[in-house]
Amino acid sequence: TSLFGKVGLTISDALAYETTFDERVFQTVLAAHTPADVIQSPLKQYHDAIQNEINKWIALFKEKADHFPQAHLKSLELNTPYHIRSTLNTILSFTHDKLNTILLYQRRDNVVNFSTRNQSGTVPLNDVLREAIADLPDSEGGGHPKAAGGHCNAKDWPIVKQRITDQLRAYAKKNAQ
Repeated sequence: TSLFGKVGLTISDALAYETTFDERVFQTVLAAHTPADVIQSPLKQYHDAIQNEINKWIALFKEKADHFPQAHLKSLELNTPYHIRSTLNTILSFTHDKLNTILLYQRRDNVVNFSTRNQSGTVPLNDVLREAIADLPDSEGGGHPKAAGGHCNAKDWPIVKQRITDQLRAYAKKNAQ
């Protein structure tokens, strides 16, 4: 990773640690004279915490992810105070499982936020999620063919998850022909 890449990662991780740190991050970057000033700033403690949390969830994914082989799907519920769902999913999809769709979800209050990744290019995840939340109130979803996400009411999550699974099963069957 380049020096500027490390600066970007430090900033990103600080914001993943606590989304209200935007002013603290801005002031740190503004006061820095060199990239190393940002990397070695007090933001480093947040970067380290987020990297440790991501590594913990990578290991948990390997051990505890639910696997739905006919749908080429692996899913895991996250229980973390940090905003790492999207970053973690991207890491997992590129480094651990390029063939399956990965679905990570997180409950907060009465909402489930979810993130999907599939690097194979065989499943348009933006379309899958659009269909999965169709006609459900207070639900949103979208993104790109290889990466999409959204949220729904917690009471609707079983419906959304089943719709995602059913659609992925249909794509797996179609792609096998």
